[in-house]
Amino acid sequence: MKQVLPGSSAPLEIKIASLVLAGGGLVFLLTFLVLGIQAGDLGSLILPAPVAVISLGLGAGLLAGVRPVRFPALLWTVLVALLQASFALLASDVWLAVLSGVLAAAHVYALVLQITLPARRHMGSTT
Repeated sequence: MKQVLPGSSAPLEIKIASLVLAGGGLVFLLTFLVLGIQAGDLGSLILPAPVAVISLGLGAGLLAGVRPVRFPALLWTVLVALLQASFALLASDVWLAVLSGVLAAAHVYALVLQITLPARRHMGSTT
């Protein structure tokens, strides 16, 4: 018996872009959670928490093929890539700079995947 899960008909491009958005948001949140626990101040979660929630929501919307999610997801991916790039350039710890750089590059890749033809067809756009 074949079980159809939501998003199982999505093309690989959308699956990877959704994974980058959702996973990247969670990694961003966990990184600042660890830094906040080490510093004894969880006030540093003010930015990563909404980023993770919005990224999870947009990733799920992309995977489900909800058409109104397409443009907000594109804009959000650009904003998060710029945010990660700025953290990579301003980080004092090498591991944080490398992690932020990898996340920024992954978000740029997710942006490219979102504008491919299979992804546009999945989101309901034929052009």
